[in-house]
Amino acid sequence: MQRINNEIIINEEISKNNKGYFYFSTLALILFSFYISTQSWLFTLILKSNMLQIGILLLIITLLIFKPTKNKTINFTLTRIDILWSFSVMYILFAIYQVGIMQNNDLIFVYILGLVILIIAKLEINRFVPALKLLEITSILYAVTTIFHYLFTDIFHSIVFPFVSSTVQQRMLELVNLGYYPGLGFAQPSMAAAPMVVGIGLYIARILSNRDAVKKIDMFMLIILFIGLIMAGKRSILLWGILTALFTYYFSGEKGKKLIRSIKVFTLSLMSLFILFLIMNYFDTVPFFSRIVGTIDGLIAGDDVTSGRTVLYDRAWELFRENPIFGIGWDQFLVVTSGQLLARDLTVHNVYLQILTEMGIVGFVIIIIPFAYVYFKTIRTLKKVIDDDMYNKNWRMGISFSFYFQTFFLLYCISENPFYNVVYMFLYFFSITIVNSFHSLKSEFHRE
Repeated sequence: MQRINNEIIINEEISKNNKGYFYFSTLALILFSFYISTQSWLFTLILKSNMLQIGILLLIITLLIFKPTKNKTINFTLTRIDILWSFSVMYILFAIYQVGIMQNNDLIFVYILGLVILIIAKLEINRFVPALKLLEITSILYAVTTIFHYLFTDIFHSIVFPFVSSTVQQRMLELVNLGYYPGLGFAQPSMAAAPMVVGIGLYIARILSNRDAVKKIDMFMLIILFIGLIMAGKRSILLWGILTALFTYYFSGEKGKKLIRSIKVFTLSLMSLFILFLIMNYFDTVPFFSRIVGTIDGLIAGDDVTSGRTVLYDRAWELFRENPIFGIGWDQFLVVTSGQLLARDLTVHNVYLQILTEMGIVGFVIIIIPFAYVYFKTIRTLKKVIDDDMYNKNWRMGISFSFYFQTFFLLYCISENPFYNVVYMFLYFFSITIVNSFHSLKSEFHRE
């Protein structure tokens, strides 16, 4: 009881000290969220200007510095998460420097800015809520636009085509013919799927963190997001999204209720298989289901359903065996295999194998350790905030969302390249910042 009272007192003290500073740090997080959300039409433009990059970086840093401390001084508390990721990012930057900075300009920006956000943005969960709300609204916008793209394809194209290049127009038409409807992702379905995956995680986290009855509007929005994600056409994202939702539901259960949750997860899995059976037998001609059905039929027949990825995997493994310690160099898989494997040059499409191939065992260990450390720390943190009533629902929601997105990110790394994708990597840093904030505040409490 004394510990709980002390925790309440310290939270009230922090809130009191933060009075008058709320706007600046919250504005920085909102700006960061907006920056991620508008990637489809603004991000490329921003990355072409070093001055704009530096300007955004300095603005966000400046706003985040205006966070409260008891003696009104700037205090940078370094956690183990900060130290591990700082070491990893420095190693990555050194590897990039070895092969050339300019062609990796966007990734350098992502890793540096993401690390800065992680280190500086150690704030109470209430500071994150407006930014999370913005991501939530954005996710619905992307989902509705994708659904509109499917239902009114010609109208959508007539609206969008005047504002995009002929190359993007051609690619959009090709995607539609293949059963993809990227909506605001334009020529990149994965960019449309990213906000929807985030939205699904936010709504699931809100539902699980609210001990009261589930709001019908939350369930409705969740259904809209799943429909949009299906229509976007990214099979792997849909698969990992469903698995992530089930994992999050299980791990967000209170102590003593894991058995009930296990039964529910098993039941949901059976329901998913039944729905899959219906799709394969009665909806196999529907565009956004046909590719899923084709994938399942291919698996049954023993075909390669990875879109040629096995060829990439085999070659990557060969290159790793030739250079096992330090690898072939950052982003060199494309250079070494150019014109050799498939109709167009592709990266490995498996982050773990690509890191192993390009960075060797040394780089792999340095990069993977922070991922693993933060993830397992998040699992322990999630159990703590779920089982202890001293933490309010915003902390439960924030940590649940962080666990959700980290799980999705690590699974998605198996089949795609989110570690080399500016949007997904920014979202990853944003999600682990919530956990980092929690432990930074807890460490301050224990020191006192």
